[in-house]
Amino acid sequence: MNRVCLGPTLRFENATDTEQLFVLERMAWSDQAVTAAEATTLQVLRDLFLDDLLRPGEHISVGSLAILFTDLLGSTSL
Repeated sequence: MNRVCLGPTLRFENATDTEQLFVLERMAWSDQAVTAAEATTLQVLRDLFLDDLLRPGEHISVGSLAILFTDLLGSTSL
């Protein structure tokens, strides 16, 4: 029987008697990702956070950062 697959399929089989660890990572940038340098050039970001943006010559370092955006149905009216 022939199968048609629309995406990649991975199958891991442990042929040993011991537990194994498999790590699957995406090494390429997502087309949904943006760097800090790109984000700070967006005019809408500058308009929304006028007092919070870096001025020329200011430097910062970021150790860890997470951004969460959700668009909940009906949340705008709240």
